[in-house]
Amino acid sequence: MSDWLTAQEIAQSIGVTDRAVRKRANNESWPFRIDGRSRRFALNALPETYRAKIAEAMAKEKAKTSAHFVKGKALADRNLLGNQLSDRNQSESGQSGAAELMQLTGKAKLRAECKLAILSSWRSYLKPYIASNQKVEGEKAFAVLYNNHEIEYANDIYSVINSIAWNSPRRWQKTLEEKGAAALGGQYSSVKQHLIDQQPTLRDFCIGVMYHDPDIKATNLLKAITGQNHVGGNDWNIPSKSSVRRWMTEFALQNPLAMAHRKNPERFKGSNKVSWGNASESITHINQLWELDSTPSDVLLTDGRHSIIGAIDVYSRRVIVIVHKTSSAESICMMLRKGMLRFGVPEMVKIDNGKDYQSKRVTAVLSALNIDVATTNPFSGNEKSHIERFFRTWSHGISKLLPGYGGHNVAEREKIRNRVSFADRITKKGSADIEVSLSSKELQEIIDQWITHAYEHDHHRTIKTTPFDRWNEQRTLIRKIENERALDLLLSPIPASGGRAAGVRTVNNDVGILVGGISYFAPELGPFIGEEVFCSWDPTDIGRLYVFTGKDMGFICIAENPQMAGSSISLAELSKAAQALQNEERKKQTLQLRRAARKVSIDEAMTNYVKARASENQGVEPFPQPTTTDLGECYQAAVDATQHTPAKQGISDDEFKRRRAEQIAEQNAAQKVINEGPRFRSEFDEFQYLFRQKQLRSLSHEEIVRFENYRKQNPSQAKMMEKMLGSSEEKASR
Repeated sequence: MSDWLTAQEIAQSIGVTDRAVRKRANNESWPFRIDGRSRRFALNALPETYRAKIAEAMAKEKAKTSAHFVKGKALADRNLLGNQLSDRNQSESGQSGAAELMQLTGKAKLRAECKLAILSSWRSYLKPYIASNQKVEGEKAFAVLYNNHEIEYANDIYSVINSIAWNSPRRWQKTLEEKGAAALGGQYSSVKQHLIDQQPTLRDFCIGVMYHDPDIKATNLLKAITGQNHVGGNDWNIPSKSSVRRWMTEFALQNPLAMAHRKNPERFKGSNKVSWGNASESITHINQLWELDSTPSDVLLTDGRHSIIGAIDVYSRRVIVIVHKTSSAESICMMLRKGMLRFGVPEMVKIDNGKDYQSKRVTAVLSALNIDVATTNPFSGNEKSHIERFFRTWSHGISKLLPGYGGHNVAEREKIRNRVSFADRITKKGSADIEVSLSSKELQEIIDQWITHAYEHDHHRTIKTTPFDRWNEQRTLIRKIENERALDLLLSPIPASGGRAAGVRTVNNDVGILVGGISYFAPELGPFIGEEVFCSWDPTDIGRLYVFTGKDMGFICIAENPQMAGSSISLAELSKAAQALQNEERKKQTLQLRRAARKVSIDEAMTNYVKARASENQGVEPFPQPTTTDLGECYQAAVDATQHTPAKQGISDDEFKRRRAEQIAEQNAAQKVINEGPRFRSEFDEFQYLFRQKQLRSLSHEEIVRFENYRKQNPSQAKMMEKMLGSSEEKASR
C-alpha cells in the first residue's frame, strides 16, 4: 500500500463508507493529488486514529503472506483453551481489583486512575506495531512520545506521572491482570484480616451476641468472649477492647440494613424500608377505598384515657374520626355511621387483624352494606399508610399544643415530666406534671374543627392539592344514605350470646326472642319457630326489636316486649342500679373537672389557630356529588322496616351514644340482678323456692321461664311437688 490512498482504500482499512471519508476530507481540507479521475490523500496527513487503523490493516495483510503465519495460527489454536482459562482468571481478578479501587482514597486512587488512562492509550498505540511483530519498538516509541508530553489526555496526568520507562506500561498491564486495578495505586494491598475474622468460631460467636443485643458495648462483648473462651473450652486468641470496638464498627458498616432492623424494626419500616412509588396510584375516584385504624390519644383527658378511631378516603385524603373510650366494635360502627352520613358509603375498606375490626358485628355491618373488605398482613401498619400518616400528622403536630399532652412515647413523656423541676414536685404537693383539663367531648370538637378548617385546606404533597379541592375536582356517583333509621338498624344489632354472632337469635316457641333475659313477641314470628333470625334494636325504644330473616335479611316484623314497648317503663328505671354507680363516678370526675376548669378550659394557642383557619374557610362547603341509594338488599330491608312505624326525628351522634349506653347498662343491671339472686344446690330446690314465691309475689320474666322449663322437663316431679307444697300450705292456713 503506497503513501497516497484513495477514499475507497481508506474506507476499507478503517471499516467505514467511502462517502464518510470524502465528507470528512472536505470538512478538514485533507491534502490530495489527482490520479486519473480519483483523488489520492497523503497518508501522513490523515488523522491519527485513521493512520493507526490503516497501519494495523497493512500489518495484517503483510503477516498473511509470511511463512510464519500458518505456524503461528496453529500454535494459537493449540493454546486457545489455556488462553480462555487465563482470561477468566484475569476477569475475576479485575472484578476484585475494581471493587478495591472504589475503596482507594487520596494519592493512591489518583495514581491508579492515571495509570489506567495511560494503559488505555498505550494499548491503542501498540496495535499496528503488534500486528507487524514490532511490539518493543512500539513501546519505546510510546515512551518517547509520553516523556515529551506529546500525547493529549483529558486530565493533567503529567502532573502525577511526569515520565515513564519504556517497559513501565508492560509491568502495569501485568499487575492489572494479576492483582486488579487497585494494585496500580502503588503499595496498596487489602486490609489485613481482623483477629476476630481470622477465627471462624469466634466470629460466629460475636455475630450471635450482636444479633441478640445489637446495642451491646465493646466492653461487654469482650467479657462475653472471655467467658465463652473459658467455659466452652475454646483456644481463642482474645483481642483487645479497642480491637473488638473496631471490629464491631466494621461489622455494622458492612451490614447496615440488618443492624438497623435489629435495633428498631418499627423505625426501619419508616426510615430504611424501600417505599418507592405511590401507594394510592391505583385509586381513581372518591370512596373507592377507605382505610380504617385506631390509635391511643396522646392527650390525657378528665374522663380518662381515650382512643381515636378514624377512616380516610384514600383518593381525596378526607378524614372522619371519633373519640371513644376504647377501640371496640361499638366505636367502629359509630365511626362508620358518622363517616357514611357525611361522605357516603365506600366500595371497599381496608382493616387490620385486630379483634375489634375482625369482630362479627363489624364484618356483618360491612357485608350488609355490600362493602368489600381488604385485610392487611399481621404487624404491617405500612399497608394502611394513609391513615397512619394522618395519625402521625395529628399526634406530632397540633395535638402538642393541647393541654394534657402526655407525649407520643415514653421518652417524650419523660421529657415533659422533667420540665417540672424536682424542687417544685417536692414543695408543691399534689401538683401534676401534666395539666389535664379537656374532656373527651371537648377533644372531639377540637379535632373536628381542626379537620374541617385546617387539615382539609392544607396542601398535600402526594396529591398535589388540598383534600377539599381534590374532593371537589371529581364528579363521582356516591352511594348515599338517605334513611338514617335504616342505617341505625344495621349498626345496632343485639349483642352476641351463646357463641352466636351479634344480631343472631333463635325464635323459641315459649319465650319468643330472648335478649338479655327479656322476651320479645310478635304474631309474625309463628312461621319462624326454631329458625335463626337477625335482630336489631330500635334506637328510640328498648322495648322493640326489628326482626329480619337470617339468610337474605328480608324484613319480618317488629317484635315487642309487652311491658317495655312504647317506653311505658323508662330506661332510667330499668338501669337504676347501673346508674347509681355511674353517678358516683361522675361526681368524682366532675369535681376534678371543676378544679381544672378554674385554670384553663382549652389551650389558647390551639383555639386561636382553629379560629384563624375557620375564618379563612368560612362558609366553604364541598360541592354536592351525584348520589345513588342502591345499597343492596340488607339496606333496603332496613328501609322497609322503618316504614312500618311512624317516622321519628333523626337523632344526633351524642344522643345515639347515650341511648346505646342506656341499653347496655340495662342489660348489665338485669344480669346483675340475676347474679345477686339466691343460689340453689339443684334445680329441684329452685323450683320449690319459685313455687313458694309465686304465692307471695309476681315472678319476674326470667323466673317464669325457669319455673315453666322445669315443669316441662320434669312433669311428674313438678306435679308431686306442687301437690305436696299445696297440701302443706292448706294445713298451715287452717
